[in-house]
Amino acid sequence: MQPERTWGNMTVVRYPSRRTFLKLISHPSYAPLAPYKFIAVELDLVPVSSGTIVPDLRWLVGGGFVIVFLLLGWLRAALLG
Repeated sequence: MQPERTWGNMTVVRYPSRRTFLKLISHPSYAPLAPYKFIAVELDLVPVSSGTIVPDLRWLVGGGFVIVFLLLGWLRAALLG
């Protein structure tokens, strides 16, 4: 049976960029210390984003055309089939 998880202690770390984070964890002096950091905390990685991702308009229009094409093919097959 797992003990109940509590949020009594929480650490939030924000790096300027993914590249900075990757440079940190790939640095040779970090490697010997990494196992101790992971043993010390129970790690839950939750990706967060501050922005909304809007897909390219060409993909939306193309997807709309594909849906219309498939719908017309289905209707044609249903009516003539």
